[in-house]
Amino acid sequence: MSSRLISFIIIFLFILIIVFSYLYFFVYYTWNISINSNIDNYKVEMYSKTIKKTFSFDCKGENCNFWDLSPLNYDLKIFKDWYISFSKNIDIPKNDTLKLYVELKKEIKLENSTDKFFVQKISDKDKVLNLKNSKLYYSSFYLENIWNFYFKKAKNLELYFEDKKIWTFEIVDKNLIRLENIYNNSSKYNKDFFYLELWSNKFIYNIKNLDYKQINLNLKINYIKSLNNNFFIITDKWTFIYNYLTKEQEYLSLFYDFVFYKSWYIAIVKKDDKIRINNLSLEDNNKNKIIFFDTEKKEKKLLYETDLEIQKILSIQNKVIFIDIDNNEFNLNVVDI
Repeated sequence: MSSRLISFIIIFLFILIIVFSYLYFFVYYTWNISINSNIDNYKVEMYSKTIKKTFSFDCKGENCNFWDLSPLNYDLKIFKDWYISFSKNIDIPKNDTLKLYVELKKEIKLENSTDKFFVQKISDKDKVLNLKNSKLYYSSFYLENIWNFYFKKAKNLELYFEDKKIWTFEIVDKNLIRLENIYNNSSKYNKDFFYLELWSNKFIYNIKNLDYKQINLNLKINYIKSLNNNFFIITDKWTFIYNYLTKEQEYLSLFYDFVFYKSWYIAIVKKDDKIRINNLSLEDNNKNKIIFFDTEKKEKKLLYETDLEIQKILSIQNKVIFIDIDNNEFNLNVVDI
């Protein structure tokens, strides 16, 4: 047999193998998959170990169909940002359609905040001013948005805002003076009010009207946040709602700290808060918990558990922000439950 004939036979067999492979994989033995999901705009990946290749698809609606697929062994993955991905090894149905219903659940995480909302950015000019004030005055404070407060010591303590005397108090040790911003969910800080503490006396001060109200609490106040005329006073264990106009003070027993979002709360339950853990039927596992509570449906859901010592929970610009004991900021990546 001539070498030319042998070469022809080899080429013919090679072409025949390719044709039969094509007919087998793409004509006579193809299969289909129909995916129905609880969400839309998700992605599908099918990886074949046989040919070491990944096929990717974008699904716009909840239903997604793929036709005439090759009969290979696939590892199927369905995923979307902020959702727990779904994985499955596919058993290929011969000349048939595999119907698959997939329910993707939201993956809630506590992530380091990229935008630091509550880090005070002090210019070099302001740093010089602070240093100057600390030497000139009995006590001085720099606050973002409401800044350059200082006390002069005479027969009494005179509180100044910039160059204007705004109030007079009895003299106390400078280490017992505390002057801080009050948080606000729309503009970060409330520009009209600040919190002042002198020894055991506690005040919410209105810088706009040069008025103040005294808070009758013997508990240590961690911080204060405002919503309309209400001030939410967060202490070590309890939360109180204080109305500045009526002077009414109400104890809120449900949570240690919380923010309003739409019709429900996102709240913190501390790991050592045994009473609330029990009242809310939460697992006592030595973890600080973040929960949501729907006020209309009276529905509760555990969102996240963490070892972080969360000190504040704030809502600003449609973000829920958690601040730990070291003033690190974290975001809850999902707020629509």
